[in-house]
Amino acid sequence: LTYPLVLQPNGGNVGIGTANPSAKLHITSDGSHDEGAEIVLRHDNNNSTDVVSTISFQNNAGQVAKIAGETVGANNNGVITFHTDDAGTSTEAMRIDSSQNVGIGTTNPRTFKLLVSGQNTHTVARFAGPSATTSGTNSYSTVIIGDTDAGVSYGATKDSTFSELQIRARNDAGAGWDASRLYLDGYEGRAVGVYFVDDDYQTS
Repeated sequence: LTYPLVLQPNGGNVGIGTANPSAKLHITSDGSHDEGAEIVLRHDNNNSTDVVSTISFQNNAGQVAKIAGETVGANNNGVITFHTDDAGTSTEAMRIDSSQNVGIGTTNPRTFKLLVSGQNTHTVARFAGPSATTSGTNSYSTVIIGDTDAGVSYGATKDSTFSELQIRARNDAGAGWDASRLYLDGYEGRAVGVYFVDDDYQTS
């Protein structure tokens, strides 16, 4: 690098790989490294369960949030945890485990790709679409669980607002089971309805 390390005593900025650091720490790679401009935080031990490195976000009152890299169960099993502070108490909000499973509100996502725990609240997640404010425009929120979008028709009426939950499954050859959809319909004063559809997405 032409400028391996630059210190600006007047501005207080530190530059690595740049002669003009524009932040307290400014790192510029030479473009040859596969990892880009890499920062390595190394903890000098081999513990099977430990906090390896932490990035702490603070103000004059102290820490407000942090991101930690940890080992769990083995010294080469890595997890990332995200923490937020409430009145000075830090709590883990989310983690990505060594199997790339994500847990929100739980420290154990188990075998789920995404596990959300509401803890002391009944509402775990809400999906809200924009309001239908223009004539002829539909506003909807849709949650789709499954592996295909083939043949989907939402069937909204003019100026309607609705929510939909679709649960789909393939009918593999010889499997003998059909796809199904749970449709929650609450617009225009109608009662909530439940509809089941076959592999061709035909309502029954």
